[in-house]
Amino acid sequence: MSNPEELPLEKLTISDQPPSVAKRQMLILYGSQTGCAQDVSERMSRQARRRHFAVRLYSMDAYHRENLINENLVIFFCSTTGQGDEPDNMKKFWKFLLRKNLPRDILNQMKFTVFGLGDSSYTRYNWPAKKLYKRLLQLGAQSIYPRGDGDDQHYLGIDGTLDPWLEGLWKILMEIYPLPPGLDVLHTDVLLYPLFHFRIEFVGLDSKNIADHDKICALLVKNERITAHDHHQDVRHMEFNINSSDSEYEPGDVLVVRPKNISKEVDEFIKMMGWEEIADKTFKLVPKYEDRKVPSHWDSVLTLRKMFENYLDIFSTPRRSFFEFLSFFTTNEDHTEKLKEFCSAEGQVRDLISAFFI
Repeated sequence: MSNPEELPLEKLTISDQPPSVAKRQMLILYGSQTGCAQDVSERMSRQARRRHFAVRLYSMDAYHRENLINENLVIFFCSTTGQGDEPDNMKKFWKFLLRKNLPRDILNQMKFTVFGLGDSSYTRYNWPAKKLYKRLLQLGAQSIYPRGDGDDQHYLGIDGTLDPWLEGLWKILMEIYPLPPGLDVLHTDVLLYPLFHFRIEFVGLDSKNIADHDKICALLVKNERITAHDHHQDVRHMEFNINSSDSEYEPGDVLVVRPKNISKEVDEFIKMMGWEEIADKTFKLVPKYEDRKVPSHWDSVLTLRKMFENYLDIFSTPRRSFFEFLSFFTTNEDHTEKLKEFCSAEGQVRDLISAFFI
């Protein structure tokens, strides 16, 4: 892999969509529990930008629900959690849609479709997506494409259903919203304009002195599994000893436990990447668009070390989108070709089979 500065100019072609006509506005809303539906939504957003749509993307609960009556085109992505429950960042939005005083034609100006992410081995397979699709129809919204049901049981995973669904959806969308004169769909070799600005902040603080806001330290005193050891879900009962006298809570309050990477492993990662000299320099991430925000629990001033220790899951299995972005930052054609292969569901399966049998 190479630094962006070393890449040929044509490799780093960066494009931002020109001002789109008003009728080519698209809103993407997602309900996501573990990040899968969000990742799929962001893929849809990138595809929309390549087709010169003015696209906005929010979790359902982050979107101002009262504005829904003004939207002309909305694409929903919805995962399933528990036993057919809606994700946490969709609950308020769903409760709003269930209000009995909503007129039956309140969304008659809105075109929409829904894609659900689920597992067909569960009885309530894609239940939230199915209920959402039905409720939107009841409120007068017009479905422009059949609901999609992603299935983890497919041999290609969710992508086995998602890829053909997106292909069919884009065919319909481009018929309804053709490209403005003089514009073409941006090729996948073109790197889209970044969603955040990177701004160096000389604040005189190193990573160890940046304050942690709204956080308390607690001692874990009990961690017991309450599901059978042969059950596929690992549900646990945990007890914490909170010594801070400033901590106040009432029955029904929710405790959020945020994971943290091991400092030694983060140090090894930084060393491997050759970032020791810049790991503790402070910076800010500044959103370019109003629908993009730095997560609320992140500090306003960051360092690479702090991001890797507290916020980014750098040791997780990479998602498909990771390889898509990585393919822009290599000068080796074989690497580029292989990374693009990883971006396809079939390519990931072929690599898995090869690794198993070789």
